[in-house]
Amino acid sequence: MRPAAVGRLEVVVTGREVRAELTPVAPLPSGLRLNLVVLGMGLTTRIEAGENAGREARHDFVVLARRQASGRERRWRMRLPEPETHGARRHALAAWVSAPGDPTPLQATGGFLPRPLPHEGEGSQGRRPVGHGAER
Repeated sequence: MRPAAVGRLEVVVTGREVRAELTPVAPLPSGLRLNLVVLGMGLTTRIEAGENAGREARHDFVVLARRQASGRERRWRMRLPEPETHGARRHALAAWVSAPGDPTPLQATGGFLPRPLPHEGEGSQGRRPVGHGAER
């Protein structure tokens, strides 16, 4: 069964500022929440015990920071969460919209963040569209 169409979610990152807008194609509940997670790619963990002791495990899509906000008229503006990088080789942003009290994504999008990841207080690195969640 195909989910009902929700709309288009557009997320743009400028320096540490994140702006998002959901353009709905059908009625949606009020008080929608924007959820952001900064993901780490290429993290490694040294395995200390067991049959794989001495090896390294590689991890992608590890949540390093999370932030949530409510928005007016399906628009949001917030600061990019400041993650502990833990040696990540690359960072990405995943964003999704959910109803209050229900974390189930109504619409989602994401994409890679610029390298190096801007830190709090640093200047703008330019406007960068992170993703467009297609109407689904």
